[in-house]
Amino acid sequence: MDNDNRTRTLAEVASLDAWHKGFTTTRKAVDLHVDVSFSEGRIGGEPEAEVRFRLRLRRADVVIVVPPLERVGVDKASVSRDAPRLRVKATEARRTKDQFGASAGLLARAGASVSARGKAQAQLAARRARETTLKITQDGSAFSVMQVQTQNGDYAWIIEPTADDVLLGRPWNADDAPRLRLIDQRSDGHRTIEPAVRVELRCRREDLEIREITPTSKRDWAALAKDPFGANKLKAAEAVIRTRLARAGLVSGNLEDPFAELTICAVIAQSA
Repeated sequence: MDNDNRTRTLAEVASLDAWHKGFTTTRKAVDLHVDVSFSEGRIGGEPEAEVRFRLRLRRADVVIVVPPLERVGVDKASVSRDAPRLRVKATEARRTKDQFGASAGLLARAGASVSARGKAQAQLAARRARETTLKITQDGSAFSVMQVQTQNGDYAWIIEPTADDVLLGRPWNADDAPRLRLIDQRSDGHRTIEPAVRVELRCRREDLEIREITPTSKRDWAALAKDPFGANKLKAAEAVIRTRLARAGLVSGNLEDPFAELTICAVIAQSA
């Protein structure tokens, strides 16, 4: 399958690129750079399109796949171990007025002496009720990035929005923040073909935000009147997504399953 098609399948929503310096006899290790960006896609602008809709991602995973037969390894110490940077602030509020006043009133009604009341007041002051509130804030970024490994052991980065409900923009600077370092494991007699490392952008069906679905033909508008809850419109939009992925040879599960895994972009890292 044409690698360009795999890159541009849902280019309106997400773009993906990956590169590294070429290996040489003296350069055995290179940084792998991955550029990913997200936007709101307007799908179905072609004249032949039967339905139009807007598409955005709520969450996505960038996965680096090193095929087992490729003579290339990963320097584990170089992996970008991204994690959300949280700041925790503890604040304490003391509630004493009501408790102190109630206890003093009880002592007075019981006829306790002034000294007894004073002693009780001191004890109450020492046992002041405390309320501790933890305020958790995140460093100012529109993205939360968490490094993980998949079930197959591939290095991956989970990307989620922090300032919005959907992904918009770039989660990192690809030039300044490579994902990891690749190590050339080829012997000198097998250096004719560079190792191929694949980078994929994946998500779950529930991570797709599909909205403003509009049929494009009068016949479909007539059918819309019989579809008050929009179930048929949603199926039509899902069919467009499924067809695009299938034509590019990308993985797509049952789009009626919210946990179905989709691969929406895939590229082979190029040497630059």
